[in-house]
Amino acid sequence: MKEAVELVDKYNTIRENEQRWEDEGLEDADYVFVSYGVPGRSTLGAVRELRAQGEKVGIIRPITVWPFPEKAFYKINPNVKGIITVEANATGQLVDDAALYTKKALKERNVPAYALTYVFGTPTIRNIKKDYFEVNQAAKRRYIKMSASNKERKVPVLVDKPMDFCPGCGHGIISRLIMECLDELEQSDNIIFPIGVGCSSNLGAGLECDRLHCSHGRAGAVATGMKRVNPDVLIVSYQGDGDAYNIGIAETFNAAYRNENITVIVVNNTNFGMTGGQMSLTTMEGQKTSTSVHGRDCSVTGYPLRFPEMVAREFPGAAYAARGTVTSPSKINQLKGYIKNGLQAQMNHEGYSVIEVLSPCPVNWGLTPVKAMERIESELVPYLS
Repeated sequence: MKEAVELVDKYNTIRENEQRWEDEGLEDADYVFVSYGVPGRSTLGAVRELRAQGEKVGIIRPITVWPFPEKAFYKINPNVKGIITVEANATGQLVDDAALYTKKALKERNVPAYALTYVFGTPTIRNIKKDYFEVNQAAKRRYIKMSASNKERKVPVLVDKPMDFCPGCGHGIISRLIMECLDELEQSDNIIFPIGVGCSSNLGAGLECDRLHCSHGRAGAVATGMKRVNPDVLIVSYQGDGDAYNIGIAETFNAAYRNENITVIVVNNTNFGMTGGQMSLTTMEGQKTSTSVHGRDCSVTGYPLRFPEMVAREFPGAAYAARGTVTSPSKINQLKGYIKNGLQAQMNHEGYSVIEVLSPCPVNWGLTPVKAMERIESELVPYLS
């Protein structure tokens, strides 16, 4: 015990006295760059050139990454518009620390944090400047959208650019409905999406908000952790049926069993859509897939999973369970109501909510978009009703 206390005291002494960094232009900066090592040198050059052009930018260059120079963040302009990390990696390893200490220094104010990641070689001054202007312009576009009235704004706040889903897929409609609900509930600045592996992964490409692409099937567990440390933030897990019900059935089931206060959107297209159309737990009896070439034999594989029904029947504490489709304007409006109900249940701290959406997959079903919609109404809906 004595040794542990001594180690803690030693750690606190080092943390207090050994922080090292360089900074420039923090007092009036609209955007503050954070970068260390070799990329930090290029970033410093970019900051100096940008300031010469009239841009209000500053930089924090950590010399020690442990202890992290958190004291530097208390020098930042209180009205800063964003933090930008410049990193020589693929994933953005510095951005979370920069966002955390900015929030701590600015009294819990949420400041947008952006990661400029460069995988091949050291980022150049030219590239950093170019990417800075892209971040700046994107932030201005979002501010304009958020400032417009609902009547004037036709695109939800969080939609930054078109999605990359296949023609005829229902994901685009579903994601649009989620964003509309967040706008109407005034929660567009209070959302994190844990995103599953699969076609659902494309959701993040067109959004301008916090999201995390989780390991395959683990979005339910990630959502649980996110909610427990951010109880007032909306956590919306967005997954396909293969990710949520096959690879991630343990995580999905246990989040519902524990009645975690999260909202889960499961897009059910009855197969693993992104990886070649393999059979999933929701594949219909007799349906041909790349791994059930003669049709699903339920006497061998079991029958299609009805997860919302299981939640409603087995977990009486759960807040909400529903299933909708995207096959017609009236069904789409109905689905929007389901999604909003699930979000409101979380906002009211009522517990777990799941909304399953029957969605067409024309490519893997080998059908036209119209025929794929008809299949949902003629085959899936009667079986699952």
